[in-house]
Parts: sequence; structure tokens; C-alpha cells
Amino acid sequence: MGTTLTIYTQRTYKEHMLSAGKNQEERIFLDSNVFNLKNSYILKLENIDNEWYFIDENNEILAEGKKYCKEPLQDGQNFLITTQKNKEVIAVTVNIRDSFFGVYDKYVLTGNDLLRIGSKPDNDIQVTHLFNGRAIVSGYHAELIRQGTSWILKQKGPNGSFVNEIRVDNEKVLEFGDVIAVWGLKIVFLGNAIAINRYDNLSINNKYLIKLDKAELYSNDSQKGDESSKKDEVPEKQFFHRSPRSIEKLNTEPVEIEMPPQAKEENETPLFNLVGPSFTMMLPMLLGSGMAILSSRSSGAAGGSFMFTGIITAASSGILAAFWAINNMRFAKKRAKEEETKRFDAYSGYLMKCTDEIKDKYMSNTRILKDRYPDSDAIIRWNDVPETLWQRNPKHFDFLYHRLGVGNIPFQVEIGIPKERFTMSIDTLADKPKFIKDSYSTLIDVPVGADLLADNLIGIVGGDRKRGAFQVIQNLIAQLTMLNSYTEVKIALISAGENSDGRETWDYLSWFPHVWSPDKKFRYISLSREEASDVCYELTQILRQRSEGSSERENRTFLP
Repeated sequence: MGTTLTIYTQRTYKEHMLSAGKNQEERIFLDSNVFNLKNSYILKLENIDNEWYFIDENNEILAEGKKYCKEPLQDGQNFLITTQKNKEVIAVTVNIRDSFFGVYDKYVLTGNDLLRIGSKPDNDIQVTHLFNGRAIVSGYHAELIRQGTSWILKQKGPNGSFVNEIRVDNEKVLEFGDVIAVWGLKIVFLGNAIAINRYDNLSINNKYLIKLDKAELYSNDSQKGDESSKKDEVPEKQFFHRSPRSIEKLNTEPVEIEMPPQAKEENETPLFNLVGPSFTMMLPMLLGSGMAILSSRSSGAAGGSFMFTGIITAASSGILAAFWAINNMRFAKKRAKEEETKRFDAYSGYLMKCTDEIKDKYMSNTRILKDRYPDSDAIIRWNDVPETLWQRNPKHFDFLYHRLGVGNIPFQVEIGIPKERFTMSIDTLADKPKFIKDSYSTLIDVPVGADLLADNLIGIVGGDRKRGAFQVIQNLIAQLTMLNSYTEVKIALISAGENSDGRETWDYLSWFPHVWSPDKKFRYISLSREEASDVCYELTQILRQRSEGSSERENRTFLP
């Protein structure tokens, strides 16, 4: 059983659900910017034995037109509160019900381009509402008018209607999801249909509004209003079942790069040392032949031609020996060069294979991380229910790991390279493995994030008026609400900033089931100091229950 106060001012209205705590006080902060008041005010209430009372002594309170005498609030009761400072009037209606959520019926908008709302019987939506005994809904209070492809709410009565909690004085073009409130009556505009809450003083003209027991609205485009109202076969209601998560593993198997083959050291011999032995043999022969010729001439004997043959033989043998020495030296250099080229080509091919293997793992890990942790922009653009919706569960290692942006992280594959060794020669191939390792040691521009389970206390700062921090928080909320189920993760928002910017920034959270208590009677959202006390109280109750449950489990003896 929950008590909800609907608070009206001249320009807006809000619903506030009182906390479920027993025997406590509660304060409701009425922000002047939100309620269009000259000053902000605080409504004070007290719970005594599960019954609520106003305890505001500074402002005048009338209950059903009579002075309030601290009586328990009753379902359907109306109050007028006149502020002491500026004599501003605030209207409050009490609703006591089992659940905060109301029951709505859907109606297709047919070819009729005009729907009238009011208290007279000839309206398409007839509704009556009394406030302090006075009818507050006019005979012809408002109209829904189709103009081209749009629907417009046109205000007719003097007491106003509200769209998304803001009063409409003249008319307003409706957008998908807009909530129209007419003093207790609520209408949700769905483009080609409307949903109307079940209300005691409500009557629907079924001639122009066809109720759907089972309906699937395929589009929020109002141009398809006539087409979608045709009597097509209505599909059965579908229930969502989250799919089991298939986690593709990152590549972590190490890659070992072997050292290059040992290069052969070249011992270059000087040319003089190569031809020296040949000339060493040739010179004595030449000197001997020369001495023989001189000796024969000095003795007057005729020198034989064989002596000149010795000189020729010695000289030619020396020249030929020098030629073959030089030729062998050139051949050795050519062979060494060919072997070095062969060594270079073979090791380069081996390095290319290693690089291709490393690159494949590098690109694969980059893709896996981007698929595993999509950015919030991609998440909020999901049109259909994806398989990844709410797939994470507490058994997953990244249950509460969520993306903050992109950055650089170490590559998960260990690349082993040869240890540097001392050598007398310079080998250019020896540096190649280190170059490959350095090139692939870091994954570039991959998702990086925070593990909210491991780092359970995180502060976020930055931006003008904290807008940069707000953007980070909203990105996290988008991921939490789409990747984690509301049955396993709850989101609580506590803000002490009492300004309209805060409400505009965080009001959308109320649509997510993650901010509601399991019994759907309390919402963990506060945008003022007074609301914060309620949320803190509820969270304290949860933590106390968990603590007590943990103590019981620790003291329990389990039998094998």
C-alpha cells in the first residue's frame, strides 16, 4: 500500500510517492523553478502507525474547504495550501493505492480527426473530477485534433491540461510518449494510438475509440494511423527471455620469435699476403736465371736460350699463382655475400610469418573488445530488442565492467624475443624481433572502462557545471540499463542540487525499471535534499537486511 501526493500549481504538477517507512517524518521540496513559484517551499509530513499527516505550521492548509486539524490523509482527499510568505496557492490530491503503477487501456485512433475531452456526455472521452466539491473539468475541456501528420492538444476549459507535467494554455503539438494529464485522467500519446488510465469517473465513446486487448504498435509514426487501425490479425503477446551470453575469448597464447642464424664472420686477407707466396717462389728463379746469363756472358760463352726459358717460366708461374689467388679471394667474397643474402631472405620470411600471426591476434582482440563493450551511442540506437539485452549476469567476469571511452591498453599476447647477446660484429637482423614486439605491444583505440564491482567507489569530475561528469554518468547508465538486468542491478540517484537543470537532466531515469524497488512501490531517485533522505532511508534498509543476512550465513553450519 502506497500513498502518492499529486501537487498542482498554476504552471505545473508533480506526483510524489511517500516513503514506505513507518513512524518517520518526510519533507517534500517544492522548487520555485520547477513549480513556477516566487519562492521554494517545503511540505512537511509525518507518519504515525502507517498513517500520514501534514505537520506544516507555517502555511495555511484547507482540507476539502475546511481548516486542516491534523487528521490522517484519506484516499481522494483534496487540500489547498496557502503559503504564508507570498500567499501562493498549492493544490494537493491524495491517492492511496497498492502500486505506484496504474493500469492503462490502449485505443486505436481511427479516421476521426477530432477527439473531445470533457465532462459532458457527448464527449469522446468523458471525465469528471471534483476538487473541494467543485467540478474542475469543464464541459468541453480539451480536444485532440489531427492536423496533417500531427496531433495537437487544444485547451478549451479554464482550468487547464498538462503535457509532461507542464500546463498547456492554448495548444501543443504532441510527440510520441507525451503524457496528457487532465486532473486525474492520464492519456499517453502513442502516435497511432493512445493509452488511457483506468479512472473511476471515466467513460469512453467506443464508436471512435476502439479498445485493444492485445495490440502491437509497430511504429510511432502518426502517418500510419489509418493503416494500423485496420482489422489485421493481432499477434499473440510476446515475452522477453534474455539469451545466454556467448563470450568470445581473447587471444592470449604467446608467440615466440627465434633469433636469426649466426652470420659468418669474414676474415679478409690483404692482397699482398695472397700474392706474396707466389712472388716468393718466382723471385729466386728469376735471380738464378739472371745470374746464369750474366755469368755466361762475362766468360765469353754463348748463353743458351734455355736460360731465357727459365726466366719466362718463373715469371709466368708467379703471375698465374697471383691470378688464382686474386680469383679465389673474389669467389670467397661472392659466396659469403650469397650466403648472407640467403640468410637475410630466409629469416625475413620467418619474421613475416610471425608478424602475420601476431597481427591476426592483434586485430582479432581489437574486434572482440569493440564487440564486447559497445559505446553508448550504439546502444541507445538499438531499434529492435537485441540478443545482447540484459545478457550479463553476476557469474560473468565483467558483470559490472562498463566502457568509459577508447584508449590504449597492453596487448594480451606475450611476444617473446631472443635475449640480447654480446657479439663482435653488427647484425642488423638481430634488432628485428624487438622492433616487431614494440610495434604490437599496445592495442590502440580500444574500449577502456571501469569495473564498478571491483572499484566500488568512483569519483567523476570535469566540465562546466559538471556537465562533462554528467555525460560520463549518462554513458554508464545507458550501458547499465541495457546490458544488466534490473533484477540484478539497481540504480539510485541522489542529488542535492535543487534546480530545474537537474530535473531536466535526470527525469528520464524514471522510465527505467532499474530505479524501482523490487515491490515497485519506491523509486530510488531524489533531486532535492528532502527526497534524498527518503532514498537514503530505503538504501539503508536494504544494506541492513543484507548485513543481517550475511551474518546469518556466516554463523550457519553446513552439513556435508
